[in-house]
Amino acid sequence: MAQVGPPEVSRRRLRIAIRVLVSAALLVLVFQLVEPKHLLAALRRCSVTAWTLSLLAFVLLHMASAMKWRLFLSLAGVKLTAGDALSCYAAGLFANLCLPSLLGGDVVRAGLLFSKGHRPSRLVVAGLADRLSDILALGLLILLGAGFSWGALPRELVESRWTLALLPLIALSALVAAFVLLGRLPYRRLPRSAAKPLLGLAKGARTLARRPGLAAAGLAVSLTLQTGFVLVNLGLGRALGMSLSNGLWFLLWPLAKVAAMAPLSLGGLGVREAAFAALTSVFGDSRLAVAESLVWESILFAGGLVGGLFFLIRPPKERAS
Repeated sequence: MAQVGPPEVSRRRLRIAIRVLVSAALLVLVFQLVEPKHLLAALRRCSVTAWTLSLLAFVLLHMASAMKWRLFLSLAGVKLTAGDALSCYAAGLFANLCLPSLLGGDVVRAGLLFSKGHRPSRLVVAGLADRLSDILALGLLILLGAGFSWGALPRELVESRWTLALLPLIALSALVAAFVLLGRLPYRRLPRSAAKPLLGLAKGARTLARRPGLAAAGLAVSLTLQTGFVLVNLGLGRALGMSLSNGLWFLLWPLAKVAAMAPLSLGGLGVREAAFAALTSVFGDSRLAVAESLVWESILFAGGLVGGLFFLIRPPKERAS
């Protein structure tokens, strides 16, 4: 593997510094808007039992997410045992939630499998399909939440919700167009260094297209899992005294989660809190929204530590055949 040169190291450090500054600035802004004493009072309402049950639900949902990732890997031609899938996924979860300034979870998972002899092109296809299924699921939840809370929505949200909900469909269309383009590229005329990885991607895309039923099943699983994450946060919100309707939870929390996906901060820290507070300010107490989001951040970090511990106890074992 080629070594990373000084310019690349400098750029990486600059990106990390920018993300730290963005997270810090947004958290300062949030704490300026929400008085610390009110925030602490809200945080005290969350019992140890509610927090522990939420962490357990988080871990179980991510175990199911690991099996979904394994499904997309199998569709792309990567065979993996359930134990190895859990181990690689756990390592990625730890990197994503506890080391967000270093490597992303997708990169860690793919790197572990690549070290075991799996083809990188297939890993990329599976990773893209897995990530896209989650984004599509969030888009569907936004649509459903908007439908169920139609009467409570202010006019400006009603006018913009279609644009927000269409973003996942636009991403899907772009991916389909890319797959079609991969099948029609003149590979013989391209330099070997470019043709080889592109041809691998094309083969992986064809593998997915041959089994649309299983690909649709993966999307259904993503929708179920994202619903589960919303319900966990809904329960936390109830424990803290939030009075948002169920429909609004299915609209506002996915919107905040999509905002946190933007590569602007440390694992969404600050962005998630600011977005959720801004969205809920129209419907209720934004102080409780910030408190709920911070409790969720603590669960994310604890869940990442659980993932890292599992990886240390049970690292991936099998090599590609």
